Amino acid sequence: MKKYLIVLLFCLGLCSSQSPRGSDLLSDMAESNKNEVYVYWIGTVNGTLEGYKFGSQFALDMLAKDGIITERDKTVYLEALKFKIPNNVTEQKLFNIVWRYINKHPEKRHMDLSTLTFMAINESFK
Repeated sequence: MKKYLIVLLFCLGLCSSQSPRGSDLLSDMAESNKNEVYVYWIGTVNGTLEGYKFGSQFALDMLAKDGIITERDKTVYLEALKFKIPNNVTEQKLFNIVWRYINKHPEKRHMDLSTLTFMAINESFK
């Protein structure tokens, strides 16, 4: 099982080299058809957040199923990994938070959009 996890992590590392960066979002928003691009990036940011939630849940389910962690541990980890986003926050608002964060931190624009998304959301909803 550990071998599979190591291989999976390695493969995910390779895949991230093709993922969008903060600078991609900013250049698209500055140079393209705003409506189409805006919808695309809203979906990308929110897909990142949903993927994180689903991936965390799935990984912890598998660890609990294999007896590596207890159900109680799973609950504790899920709570610790959960974003503290209020229920009334829309997908558009989440995107705007990430967009503003990238504008405010030019030194981080080279980073993966997924990393910047987590940083922006965590900073906004502590």
